Amino acid sequence: MENNVNEVPVRIFDVRGEFNDKLADDFLDWCMSIEEYDLQFRDEDLFPVCININSQGGSCSSLDAMLDGLELLRCKIITRGFGSVMSCALHLFLEGDERVCGSHCRFLWHDISFNMGQSTLTDYNEQLKEMTKMQQKYDDVFIERTDVSKNMLKKYAGKDWVFDREEAIKLGIVNNTSHPSNMLLDFYLMTEEGNENE
Repeated sequence: MENNVNEVPVRIFDVRGEFNDKLADDFLDWCMSIEEYDLQFRDEDLFPVCININSQGGSCSSLDAMLDGLELLRCKIITRGFGSVMSCALHLFLEGDERVCGSHCRFLWHDISFNMGQSTLTDYNEQLKEMTKMQQKYDDVFIERTDVSKNMLKKYAGKDWVFDREEAIKLGIVNNTSHPSNMLLDFYLMTEEGNENE
């Protein structure tokens, strides 16, 4: 594969609004363009990526596609929260190696919700099994990447758990207390330094 070193893909992606098929497709395209570009470099030469998030969530299927896309990347991931980092958006936010947010950012965690409409009991039970498995997967990642315990999640089961930046820092959800603009400045300094070394 031949890549032109001058054709550097944009390494920042804005996640705004609802998690849906369109967002997931755009995000996957972005991840794949970075994956393809980074094939020409050794691990230590890879530039970080930055994901800006302001979303109240949406489709878990779209989230899963985006999480799969991030698994293609070998570089450092920076996530920055602004305004609302809720539901699916919180799970995406947790994928950051460095996680920062604005002073007015609010977070929300809750159980997966789904609407079966007109369905048979068998369909409902199958869907319930699948959703329970998915919820367990999300809970495990939440616990693994933060200071949140299983007991804390049980306490908020079936409820909306809304918290601010200060609580997110205490819980280890935000793991870098820098202002988001400082994190972006560091990001640009890293990428500029990398470009000078090529």
